[in-house]
Amino acid sequence: MKNITIKSSVYILVGVSAVVWVLFAYLGGLDLSKIKDFLSLIPKVVTIDLLLIAFFVKWGWKLRWFRGWLVPFPNLNGTWTGVIYSHWKNNDSIVGFIYQLRLVATAPLKLQFKVKYLL
Repeated sequence: MKNITIKSSVYILVGVSAVVWVLFAYLGGLDLSKIKDFLSLIPKVVTIDLLLIAFFVKWGWKLRWFRGWLVPFPNLNGTWTGVIYSHWKNNDSIVGFIYQLRLVATAPLKLQFKVKYLL
């Protein structure tokens, strides 16, 4: 699947990085026109970026606020219950059966099946 939100993700990451960079420079009293002060913030900014990315990958993508413009798929976590009915008949003989299959899917991926033969 083509990731259609890569552009938004890059813009957000660059924006957050710039804000964190300036914030650390201001709080540390650094002069960003000096190359040493400018480059000394790289490890701190990258650490904050990685922590934010880890938070987003683990929990943030589930938030409704990001759905649609940043996360192109819905949150399907939860319990899903369904029933499948079949009226299958064997073409080779007149013997056939009807069964009911009950499926319960729970995130993270736990499936329960119950089969009940009606005939």
